Amino acid sequence: MSAIPAPSQIELSPAVKAILEVDTPKSQLLRRFLDFTETILAPDPAGIDRVVSPDARFHELEAIGYPRGPEGFKMFRRQVNAAIPDEHIFIIAVRFEGDDIIEADLDISATHTGGGR
Repeated sequence: MSAIPAPSQIELSPAVKAILEVDTPKSQLLRRFLDFTETILAPDPAGIDRVVSPDARFHELEAIGYPRGPEGFKMFRRQVNAAIPDEHIFIIAVRFEGDDIIEADLDISATHTGGGR
């Protein structure tokens, strides 16, 4: 993964870019977050197995009938990617709690082309 994602799908504010300029636990966590975000935006959700643990739970998806774990999440992302092919995320700011929790302020835009559940 590149340090800064391709601008076509993910853009970073200058403050967020600055975090990536130095190798720290926070910048490493931000890189993992960006890798996760790039992976779920990819047209083929096969990479989800690389960024989501096999025992992950997506309670909201399970509640509406998706299978448990990464397979249900992949099914969901396939539907989202088909219905919203041009998702664009601008990461405005990030905050960290320790070395393992990141909170992000996002501005997301997209065009719904139909389909979905």
